[in-house]
Amino acid sequence: MAIPFSKKSRTAPKLRFVVEGKIIKRNLRIAKYKIWFENPTTKSHQCTWVSVEDITSLTAEKEKRKKDLAKERLKNKGKNLNRKEHLSSHRKKFYIPLEGKDNHEAFWDQGFDISFNPAGDGNCQFAAVANALQDVGIYRSNETLRREVVQYLSDNPNAMDGSSLELFAAMPWSEYLNTMAQNSTYGDQLTLEAMANLYLVEIIVISSLGPEGRPVISPQNCEPVARIFLGHFSENEGIHYVCLIANNGVNQESDEETEQQEESQKQQQEKQVQQQEEQHEEEQQEKQKQSEEVAEEDKLESLPEEILDMIVNLSLTGHNRTIVNTYDALSHTSTKFKRLISRYIRRLPKISANRDTYPRLHSMRQILKQYGRGSGVVLALKEIINSPQWINAWINVLFTGVATWMYVTAIFWNKGKK
Repeated sequence: MAIPFSKKSRTAPKLRFVVEGKIIKRNLRIAKYKIWFENPTTKSHQCTWVSVEDITSLTAEKEKRKKDLAKERLKNKGKNLNRKEHLSSHRKKFYIPLEGKDNHEAFWDQGFDISFNPAGDGNCQFAAVANALQDVGIYRSNETLRREVVQYLSDNPNAMDGSSLELFAAMPWSEYLNTMAQNSTYGDQLTLEAMANLYLVEIIVISSLGPEGRPVISPQNCEPVARIFLGHFSENEGIHYVCLIANNGVNQESDEETEQQEESQKQQQEKQVQQQEEQHEEEQQEKQKQSEEVAEEDKLESLPEEILDMIVNLSLTGHNRTIVNTYDALSHTSTKFKRLISRYIRRLPKISANRDTYPRLHSMRQILKQYGRGSGVVLALKEIINSPQWINAWINVLFTGVATWMYVTAIFWNKGKK
């Protein structure tokens, strides 16, 4: 504290002291404190009311150091300070601004470049993932993506081992969900895991700190159908997500690029000539093959219908997928076989769908979204398709005429292609 002004003259005394004291009482109404202290002149103990204006948290030594530093700054005003003095005169953090090229260099050496840089408004993780999902045919806005992720976490509050996700949220689960549902709330590890499970994608996060920290987040109990790359700027660089694409990792000079382009053009021309020759040979071979197949079909068609019916009967055996493929192949062989094969339609595998499912081509992704992973329809189709890549399949269905039961008549791996 400082020795207060004189009550009579309200002028500052010639000598002022900074002494340590002890607060005995306070009066907030008049903004004064009752202080017990030792008078530096008389060495006697006093107890008096002191205004808050005359109280300081500095000791006499610290106040002297503060004054000396102020004098030194005034003395050196306009002069260049050395590094040590310059650093000691600051009391705040240093912030290094990043330019656009700095952002790209953070990932270029790791073999990636930024393809999409969302706004830094707290929605960057959702915006980056939404942009990456467009490349695999999934179109969501960052608002819709956030809403679906929060709903997934609400429906699945436990991890695969049974442990509660609340343990990783650092707050009550309901409060975490309400917070994450708000716009501009930063996404975290839990939201990334939810996106991987929800859209069956593998998410690889590339850190700006280097390849040492590179988490890979895969969907649980299922092979990923696609892989996306996210870039993450660390805490001292702004905590920001971006969307990445792979690059060749090499910066080439323009002259080298020109030479390589010319050489590449020559090679392409040579390849084109070679491909044309090979294509001509393939066309000739294909024509010959087709003529041979027509001759074989003519021979087959000439067989008695009883023999053909026996062939069809023996062909439609085995696993469900084998029966479907055989039925589909024979039905497109000839009109005669199409008529014969129709007698054995009851051997095709059947599924029970709801009344909203119509006889046409359906993707397994659409059926999975409509019915759910644990539904009877999905489990039955998964067994019929019998492939690790069942999620990429397309199926053609036909009414059986009995309630909602439908025949699976064909299995495709690309829409319209077997």
